[in-house]
Amino acid sequence: IWVRSASTDFRVTSEFGVVRSLSEGQFWVTKTATDLTALATSTDVELLPRGSHETLLVSQGLQNTLGQIGFNGKAATGLPMTIPFKDLCLRWGRLYKGPKAEFEAAIARFRQTWEEAAEAAAEINKAVFDRKVASVEDAARANAEKQAKADAENQALRAMFRRRNGL
Repeated sequence: IWVRSASTDFRVTSEFGVVRSLSEGQFWVTKTATDLTALATSTDVELLPRGSHETLLVSQGLQNTLGQIGFNGKAATGLPMTIPFKDLCLRWGRLYKGPKAEFEAAIARFRQTWEEAAEAAAEINKAVFDRKVASVEDAARANAEKQAKADAENQALRAMFRRRNGL
């Protein structure tokens, strides 16, 4: 759905959670059987996942997803990503009822916002990637230490066995 909100607290509710506008403006909500995606075009939106007290801010030009409810009773959440520009333009163009010049101006304004959001999303995703790499490196280091300790204990047990049996 394409939401053009004239209030600062317009809400779209689904089984995955709530999407709430933070100011007057436009945003999109796409729902499938497995998730709900909010696309912030001309207003920031807030996602309130079902079963959770946290809120996720989706800045203009970005999108985020709420997924199915897990065993912990909370809806899964995604990472902020850049809105697929071409797809949005096609959908928006099919629904737009004003003059072509107005639509082109709206797309041009959104493109500026979208480009800034793409840079912000890249920084967010780089930070997440760096954390995952560090986590994998820490796990590999811990496994190597565990293996070295097990090897040392095994060598000590073999040496003790040889001493006791006179080998």
